[in-house]
Amino acid sequence: MAHHIRQSILSCGLALALAAPALAGDVTIQLDSGAGLSVRNSTGAIERLRVDEATGNISRNGALFVHTTGGTFVGPGAGTHTTLYAFSNSGFGDNALEANTSGSGNSAFGANSLVVNTTGGGNSAFGSGALESNTTGSSNPAFGAVALRWNLSGTRNAAFGPASLAYNQSGTDNTAMGYGALRYTTGTGNTAFGSRALSYNGRGNGNIAIGALAGTNLMSARVRPHRGGSGRDLPGPRRLRRPGQAVHREVPGERAPMLLNEMKRQRLEYEQRIDALTARLERLETC
Repeated sequence: MAHHIRQSILSCGLALALAAPALAGDVTIQLDSGAGLSVRNSTGAIERLRVDEATGNISRNGALFVHTTGGTFVGPGAGTHTTLYAFSNSGFGDNALEANTSGSGNSAFGANSLVVNTTGGGNSAFGSGALESNTTGSSNPAFGAVALRWNLSGTRNAAFGPASLAYNQSGTDNTAMGYGALRYTTGTGNTAFGSRALSYNGRGNGNIAIGALAGTNLMSARVRPHRGGSGRDLPGPRRLRRPGQAVHREVPGERAPMLLNEMKRQRLEYEQRIDALTARLERLETC
């Protein structure tokens, strides 16, 4: 069985070596007894590709490119520091799971996904930069570019969408679905469904938001449900208001049109403020 595996990897190595057009004088191919297959430049001074006979690992330009220590890794730097104490890991992409030592059961697909993970296990990172800063956090699924990017030790968080839960560090049991959902939170037990829902939650715990932009005016609150399309808090005693403005717990029928217009005006104003702040933060992130 091992012989067949080595043969398959050897064939893969040859395919990689021959993928680009080359003239006969461009490379030197040498089969070293007990060492494996070596592909060098025309002078023989620089090794371009090596297939190790004992392990079947493939190195390109002196760095591991495909190897099976602690799992299956493909890409420059992928799983470079993984030890024999780790198992069942999958890393595909530049530097995926590069720093992993003993973490097991991790799946990383995308450049720099789970790049500094050391002992965290059971994580799934799909997308460039997903769970990029995670070190010891476990059981976190992150799907989307930079999802759960700054998570360090948080566990059992689920992020589905680019930048969702991006700034969570140690919060646990959060669920975010949608672009930027729960983006700026360090809280626990929050659920956000919709683009940028609860995106500025901060340290709030136990919040539920459903709908695009739902709960985006909520910061560091506890156990407050929110829902609505492009919405904010539902009309009622806890809705956002300006300083000095009365809180209308009951709306008489004759005043409803006036109050609804005021609520629409306030909502538009806050949406514009949030969009401007979000654009500013995104520009800072790209610096």
